[in-house]
Amino acid sequence: IMQLVFGAGRAGEAQIAGDLLTIQGITAIFAGLTLPLNSMLQALGKEKIPMFNILIGSVIKISLNWYLVGLPQYNVKGAVVGSLACYVFMFVSDLFFLCKSSKIIPNVWSTLVKPLIGAVLCGATAFVTYNGLARVISGNLATVASLCAAVVVYVLAIGLMRVMSREEVETLPKGDKIAGLLDKMHFLA
Repeated sequence: IMQLVFGAGRAGEAQIAGDLLTIQGITAIFAGLTLPLNSMLQALGKEKIPMFNILIGSVIKISLNWYLVGLPQYNVKGAVVGSLACYVFMFVSDLFFLCKSSKIIPNVWSTLVKPLIGAVLCGATAFVTYNGLARVISGNLATVASLCAAVVVYVLAIGLMRVMSREEVETLPKGDKIAGLLDKMHFLA
């Protein structure tokens, strides 16, 4: 993806940016999971817990940034490692306190494992498609084609595993129409 963005003449920059994007992609998962957990804790009247976790997460991030960015083997990668550690801490801590406060343990299979299976299939599709196509067409075209194939596989996997409910889909723009279509395809939980 970074070679597509930077162009063939800047391979070194594309490699560094690709490494950063890989780590930041994992970070985005935990950041995306942390936000609704914070909202749920606030809804339970535990608004101080997310604030405290954000404070501790910030200290973790700043400490790791300060230490790792100064090491030549990490350099700028240290900043994204700090972000990853920050959000992993906040996710784990928020989830722990949410379960403790609500006395409800989430269904790990439906909320984490099924989407993870979809993500693994998505990544595998992108990898296999790119490596197969890059031998016969240009790298940029192979990248775009592999991304499109990965999206299709992810949507199909999420649908076949019935990860989303009608209520979740209806919150999207044009959600009622999308939910009707997905319901006909038996893609809703």
